[in-house]
Amino acid sequence: MSTVGPIKSRKTKRTGWTPSSRMIETIVPPSVEYVVTRAGNMITVRVEHTYPDVDPTFFHWYVDGVYMGQTTRPERSFYLPDGSQAYVETVITYDADFDAYANAPPGYPARMLITWHRSPDTDVAWYKVEQLKSGGSWTEIGRVRHKAGKWFYRLLSPRLDQTGVYSWRVTPIDAAGNEGTVETIDDVPTFYRRADAPDWTFTFDDGTAKITISEA
Repeated sequence: MSTVGPIKSRKTKRTGWTPSSRMIETIVPPSVEYVVTRAGNMITVRVEHTYPDVDPTFFHWYVDGVYMGQTTRPERSFYLPDGSQAYVETVITYDADFDAYANAPPGYPARMLITWHRSPDTDVAWYKVEQLKSGGSWTEIGRVRHKAGKWFYRLLSPRLDQTGVYSWRVTPIDAAGNEGTVETIDDVPTFYRRADAPDWTFTFDDGTAKITISEA
């Protein structure tokens, strides 16, 4: 998988290819390229393709498998924090009724939703959530306030690295700052974020400072 800054692009899909009077047949197999530019934390991805030019053409955008919306232009900008990586995918269709959620491409989550049950202790004020990445040490990633009568809690992790093995644990804390028994997240003790690795080529244009990505 080739990386362009923080953006990782995979194959664009074409759907809604049902024969109709609006469709234009082509003998030459269509091609797809991604052009990625960056200005600070704003990443702009442009899809350049040779599918038939039908109006309107809808571009459905996904980041890490999460649907981000639709455009009728083959271009969209995204915000990414410093040091982050993300998969950007586009589904191209001519169908105005296309279900973008039911037909979403397989995604590789960039964050983990950590969930746990309430502590049986009666003096809990907070829950401290820590994260461990392989080769590192436990790091606090957040605190969630305890609420009377609430049984389930959750916290969304920071964006995860591409090939890290992760674990999480939760510690109840009372109002005085005393920590209780540490509990690991038993249902998801580790998380390994790794995607497939299609073959890509890329070229850099010195004049425009743009990188063009295409399937090899």
